[in-house]
Amino acid sequence: MLQGNTILEFAREKKINNKVKREVVKRVEKHNNITPWINDLLHQGNFYQLIEPTKMLPLSQFFNGCLLTDKANDPTLSMIAGDSEVTAQAGNDSYSGTYSKRGTFNQIESGLITNGIRNVWDWGTAYGNGPIASVCCTRAEFGKTELGTTSAIPDTDAIASYRLGGSGTYGWYDSDADTLGKCQIIDFANERGYFIDYDSGTITIEVYRVPTLHLHLTDERYIAELIETHTISQTVDNYNKATATVCFTGSTIHLITFQYNTGNLKDYAIALSDLDTVTVTSHTYSGVTFNYFASAYRTDRYPRKDCFIIIGNYIWGCSGNKIVKCNLLGNNDADVTAYDNPLGTLSEVTNGPIIYLPNGDWYKTVGGSTLETAETLYYHNGNFYRVYAHRTGRGNDASEYALNSTGKGSIIVSDRANWGTSASYINLLTFFPYVSTVNNLELEEAVTKSADLTMKLTYEITVGSGT
Repeated sequence: MLQGNTILEFAREKKINNKVKREVVKRVEKHNNITPWINDLLHQGNFYQLIEPTKMLPLSQFFNGCLLTDKANDPTLSMIAGDSEVTAQAGNDSYSGTYSKRGTFNQIESGLITNGIRNVWDWGTAYGNGPIASVCCTRAEFGKTELGTTSAIPDTDAIASYRLGGSGTYGWYDSDADTLGKCQIIDFANERGYFIDYDSGTITIEVYRVPTLHLHLTDERYIAELIETHTISQTVDNYNKATATVCFTGSTIHLITFQYNTGNLKDYAIALSDLDTVTVTSHTYSGVTFNYFASAYRTDRYPRKDCFIIIGNYIWGCSGNKIVKCNLLGNNDADVTAYDNPLGTLSEVTNGPIIYLPNGDWYKTVGGSTLETAETLYYHNGNFYRVYAHRTGRGNDASEYALNSTGKGSIIVSDRANWGTSASYINLLTFFPYVSTVNNLELEEAVTKSADLTMKLTYEITVGSGT
C-alpha cells in the first residue's frame, strides 16, 4: 500500500556576508494516502489494455508533478475539486518563465529513500503566491499545465497520452475496430456502446456489448458485439454532419440538430429504457447563432458525440465568438447565458466534441492543422481557458469523432479513418487535473504564501503495510 508524507515549508531568505540565510517561518507536515487513480488505470481504466507499459511503469511518474490548491479536494475523485483553484504547481524540471504558479523541481534533494521516493520542489518569492489548503501529487505533464487567458497557445500539455504510435500515428488503428470506433456512446459502467444514425425518415440505434468491466470468453480486441438494432420512424430536421450531434446524459440519448447561424434547435430524446420511442422538443433561443460542428473535408454523415453538452437542465455550445448556456429541459428559451470564448469563433473545422469530467470540469476539443498543434477549450470553476492538448485533434482533420470517460481515470478517444471506411483510431488519454495524492490541510494548517517568502514542498511516497 502506497502512502504519502508532506512537508511544506515557508522561509524568509536574507543575504548576510554574501551568504543566504534561510529562516523557516512556517512548517506543516502531514501523512496521507493515495487516490484511486493509479489503481484504476492499472485495472478497469486500461481499456482493451491500450496503455503502453512505459506509460504506467515506473509508478513514480505519477508523483513527479504537484498541484497546490486554495480549497480542499475530494480524494475519491482522483482530481482537484471543481471549485478549487491552483495556487502553485510544478513538474519535473526547473522553471524560470513568467507563469506565476510554476515552481522548480529540486534534483539535488530528490531521489530514492528507504521503501520509496522523495520529490522536492521550490518556489521563489515571485511564484506560487496565495492560499494553500490542499497539496496533491500528479504526473509531471499536469504539474506543468498552463491555463491560458490570452490569445497565445500555452506550450505545456493538458493531457497525458497512454498510447503512442501503435498501428497508427494517432492511436491503435485497424479495420476490425469499426464496430467499437463507430459507437458515439460508450456507456462504460453498463458495458454498452450505442451508434446513432439517421436517414430518410428513420432514426437507427445499434446497441453493442462492450467489454469494459468484464472480459467474456468470446471477446476480441477492439471489437464490440452487436446485440440489437432499433429503428424509429421520425423525420429529423436540419440533419447533416455539421448541424447534428449525439449527446448522452447516462439515461437518455439526445440527437440534437440546429439551423445554422440561428438559435433554432431541436432535441430528439430517446430514453435507454425505451429505445423505440422518441420525444421531440423545439427551442428558439434569441440572440444565439449556433456554429457548425467540426467536419473538415470528410464525406461521412455520422454525427459526432457531444459537440453540444447537456449538463443538468442546460445545453452548452458555441454561438459566434461566445459560449452559450441555454435552458434545454426547463421549457424556458429566454434562459440563455453567454460567456466570452478565449479561442474566439470556432469554425466548422474546429468546433469539436466535449468531454465532461467527474469534478464538473469539461474540455471542448479543437482541431489543428497538425497533430502537435491542437488547442482546446477548458472550463473550470465558472471560467474558460485556452489550453494545449496535442492529441485531441487528428492532423488536418479537425477534432475527434467521440470522447467517452471510463470513470476509471482515463478517456477513450475515437476517430474514424477516412470517415466512412471500416477503420477507426482508438486512444486513451487523461486530462488535467487528475491527481495521484490528496493531502488536505486542516483549518489551522492552511497557509497563505506571500511574496516575501520562498516555499519548499517535500513529498515522500513509500510502500507501507496493508494490501
